[in-house]
Amino acid sequence: MLLKISLIIAIFSAPSCYGQQRSCRQLNQQRQGFRLILRYPPGWCVAMPRDECDGPADWVVQGFWPTPLITHSTTRYDHRYPLQFCCHKQQFNKKTLSSIIESMKRYWPSESYTNHYEYWKQQWDRYGACSHDPTAINRPLSSTIHYDQIDVAEYFALALDLFHRIRIREWLDDNHLKPSNDHSIRTNKIRETLNSHLNQMDQSSMVYELRCAHSNVTATKTKGRNILNEIRFCFDDQLNLIDCARFIDTDQHTGRTGQCDDNIYYVDKLGWP
Repeated sequence: MLLKISLIIAIFSAPSCYGQQRSCRQLNQQRQGFRLILRYPPGWCVAMPRDECDGPADWVVQGFWPTPLITHSTTRYDHRYPLQFCCHKQQFNKKTLSSIIESMKRYWPSESYTNHYEYWKQQWDRYGACSHDPTAINRPLSSTIHYDQIDVAEYFALALDLFHRIRIREWLDDNHLKPSNDHSIRTNKIRETLNSHLNQMDQSSMVYELRCAHSNVTATKTKGRNILNEIRFCFDDQLNLIDCARFIDTDQHTGRTGQCDDNIYYVDKLGWP
């Protein structure tokens, strides 16, 4: 009888995935890095106008995604099971973010700029719970065979710390690449600017991915233009910038962004419909 009761308790106390009917998955011990996804609200709004049009006119965090790394021992990756919805001993609790809450609201707002806590809970349940703890790795990577899971507060704090190291708006402004609704920018000019600053941390020119969307707004002059709306930065499991080609492609995307053309628009908030 005691065994039966214990089994019942275990079943009902097991954590479940956010918005999912199935049980959460155990964290894969495979080497992983992170994608830091930065969103440019004016680009999102012009390309796909929704309630995001109330957002800021500067770069913010969209997500911090654990992503499998390619290694010499990498086995065939099953794309049906990306690093999402993992079991974790910690559940999201907004109290854990009390020390960074104002920074979270400013630099990691929800896509609708309302219900921030619900949005952050989704980010934790989907991605954070599947993240290894970079600060727990104190051995050479080649000999690391076990990874501890990150906790809630550290997950969000690490993403914000990385975000503040990458000052996109400042770097582009200093090189006279300011938002404009009238003039396009050659993609290579943006890459040259970012590379000149990121070389302080990494010599590779492939440590980030520019992402754009095509405007479908018929009422504005931005219709049909390739518009910058995301930049994704790639980090290894010790939070060093790395070539994005070292990631196994798990096809993680936001659903409203794609590859950029040679000429793109870095639009101003004044271009919003």
